[in-house]
Amino acid sequence: MKTSLSVGLSLISVISRAWASGETAGVYKFLNCPGESLASSSFRSISEKDALLNLADDWGLSPLYNIEGDAEDYEAISLGKCAQRHSNSTVFVGVSGVEDLDAFLSDKTPLFTIDSAGKGSESFSELREFISDAPTALARLRSDVLKKRRLTAGITIDQPKTEADKFGSVYGQVKSAFKTLAGLFSLQQQQQPFGSSLSELRTAYSGYESVVESLKGSDLAQDRSVVKQFMQLRYFASNDVQHIPCGSVVSINIDVLDQVLAKFGRSDNYNLALGIVSEALADLIESAKMNSAVDVVLVALPAAPSGDSQHEASGIFKREESTPKSACQATQEQCKEAFGSCSGHGTCTKVGKCWTCVCSATVKKGKTSYWKGNECEKEDISSQFNLLLWTTIFIVIAAIVGVKFLYECGEGRLPGILLAATTQTKKSQ
Repeated sequence: MKTSLSVGLSLISVISRAWASGETAGVYKFLNCPGESLASSSFRSISEKDALLNLADDWGLSPLYNIEGDAEDYEAISLGKCAQRHSNSTVFVGVSGVEDLDAFLSDKTPLFTIDSAGKGSESFSELREFISDAPTALARLRSDVLKKRRLTAGITIDQPKTEADKFGSVYGQVKSAFKTLAGLFSLQQQQQPFGSSLSELRTAYSGYESVVESLKGSDLAQDRSVVKQFMQLRYFASNDVQHIPCGSVVSINIDVLDQVLAKFGRSDNYNLALGIVSEALADLIESAKMNSAVDVVLVALPAAPSGDSQHEASGIFKREESTPKSACQATQEQCKEAFGSCSGHGTCTKVGKCWTCVCSATVKKGKTSYWKGNECEKEDISSQFNLLLWTTIFIVIAAIVGVKFLYECGEGRLPGILLAATTQTKKSQ
């Protein structure tokens, strides 16, 4: 009896150390399975390969895998499955940078944990690649019925083609809201801390007081990429779950914790970011519970290895700014979906065969600003610079010519009349 107890305590100790050290990933499932229980041992851990196959089945990608033949533990593949599926849509969330599962969604326990098949730069590399490619793979596998749409670089939806028009207006509103937020960022001068515009964010996003207040006085408030991800996640969690079309699969990739870890390490800033992300995801889970047609599957991964070129190029958690968009759109609707409100500095206008953002000047506190970029998101200082440059050049040239003229006048002979007058003056003296 004592031996069994000591073995059990040792197992718990080992797993707790693994969780705290960030060597373990966790999978949470919140499924609509009336009358069924998904509970499993809190300390059940499966291999990375089995976890990948388990998630592939959830994602609807099982035809692309030999699940029965490749599974190391067939029981692991069946973890978190409803005997009869009741939900029509699923939201998959991938969060990178969760170093301690105990501190993440503290009131919830992973359905199972995952042991990485690799170490160092190879840590969870197969799982990261799978989650990165899953939305595209699903769109190709079910191209006859699904259409892939991107709300942001981190939020993608594979939705039925028959529902595209129905969801289009909501999709456009979401894009417009995100672009409005981007416009607030673009109003900031580089020499000013981002915190000075938190009041503007509160006005534009009245439902996000908790996020805004949490960021006050923190270093995170000055990182616009971090704040933007917080706001986008909160927007989707609070507003969009109810608009997900039936039969859709939504993929949300969150890398904000990776960014904070890389910049600040395990610090108060990281704990603040973890709390904001956890709170937003808790709201998303509750919203999904209220909509019984939506399931949520969440994968929490430790920080992505630094210097992983594959991750940076096409990995699971890309920054929104790294995704270029073509300035030329075929229709006005596509232009609005791609660029929203042109960051509030222009309108979607047809130029030749393309619909694109045509930027216009804005006036704030008597100062006129000009804008450029595909989304009119960058302030154009070229006109002011050119004016200052050529004015300076003209003044310098005028000064040089003036000095040269005066010097030449001083060295030359005076005209005859002036010379005679000068000579008579000298004689009289």
